[in-house]
Amino acid sequence: VQQPYEISVVTTIEQMKVNSLNFDIFPNPTHDFLTLSVNNLGNSTLNFQLFDITGTLLASESIQDEKTKVLMKNLPKSTYFLKVNQNQIEIKTFKIIKQ
Repeated sequence: VQQPYEISVVTTIEQMKVNSLNFDIFPNPTHDFLTLSVNNLGNSTLNFQLFDITGTLLASESIQDEKTKVLMKNLPKSTYFLKVNQNQIEIKTFKIIKQ
C-alpha cells in the first residue's frame, strides 16, 4: 500500500518584507576572505552566521556596511554555509567553497 504525501514550503509575511535587499558574495570559491555585499541596506538590522559542513557555528557578526569582509584564511579547505539573518529570521543562505 502506498500513501502519497506532499511537502510544501510556506513563506511568511516577515520574510517577504526583505525583497528589497539584494545580496552578493564574492569571490566564491575563495582562499583568504569573502566579501558580502548588501544593496539597499538602509536601516536594516542584519547579521551573518558562518557554518561548516557539519552545522557547527564558526563565526557570527552584525552587518554594519554595504560591504562586509568575512575572514576564511584560518579555515581548512571545505564547504561552508553563510546565512544572513534579519531579526532572528534567516533570509538568505550561501554555499561557500574554500580552496
